Amino acid sequence: MGKSVTVEQAISFTKLSVALTCSWPLSPLATKTQVLFFNTLWCTAFVSTITLLLPLLSGIYEYRKDPIILGKTVSLASAVAQVTIKMIMCRFQQKQFQASAGMAIDTQIAFLLRYAAARFEILGNEMRNAKTDCKFNACIETHIEILRYTKRIRQSVKFLILTTIATTTVAVIFGSLNLIANQPLLLKALYAIVVFSASVELFMYAWPADSLMRMSTKLATDIYNTDWLGKDVKLQKKVYCIILRSQRLEAIRIDGVVPKLSLPYYAMYLYKSLSYFTALRIIVESETTIETA
Repeated sequence: MGKSVTVEQAISFTKLSVALTCSWPLSPLATKTQVLFFNTLWCTAFVSTITLLLPLLSGIYEYRKDPIILGKTVSLASAVAQVTIKMIMCRFQQKQFQASAGMAIDTQIAFLLRYAAARFEILGNEMRNAKTDCKFNACIETHIEILRYTKRIRQSVKFLILTTIATTTVAVIFGSLNLIANQPLLLKALYAIVVFSASVELFMYAWPADSLMRMSTKLATDIYNTDWLGKDVKLQKKVYCIILRSQRLEAIRIDGVVPKLSLPYYAMYLYKSLSYFTALRIIVESETTIETA
């Protein structure tokens, strides 16, 4: 049997994975020297992304008439732009939410969403095992606390997810052009990895977001199956309110862009990206045919 991953190990991995972007918040007990060192590292990383992004943007303009080089440049520029934008958002999040700051990185967002879904699942188990009115009331208070936490998470990550959707869509479309072009096999393999990574990136959000919706609505079933009808009227009203509240999905929505982040939405995202790529490929091939003629 394989060794299971502990929560501490998961947190350590998440912290390590975002070390280069300095998005993990400092401890409230950090000294002035530590704060200065952290800010210096962040500024260095940010300047590095800017100095890489600007030449890429210049390259997009310079090679705008060359579809192959343009595809390479745009796919790389979208990745760098994503890091730059997320670092800025992460910086603001650190000032507003010390506990949940740094969610600008994919693994951190996924970790926070998974944590929220796990809290709903644990609460459901606690409600099923609650035998006294005191424990039932404690579960109700916990539910209110989880809803507040989930709301903070949803409000904090939605613009980060919007950035990911925009940049990964561009990376998938333009990166795929190099897969059909007359390029060396090694280069095609490189961009195949780029396209695959960009495609999987949104999946890292969609899967835990889908789990969060399911666990939050499952809570209504969990509490309904308890012996709540045998409680006093005041407690019954609270349970009734939880059941009604659980009918409203704890979903991540972005008006006009993402109706509901979930696995079905991710499937639609892949389908639309493929459609855009097909349309762009036809345009490129048509222009190439005209130039050759």
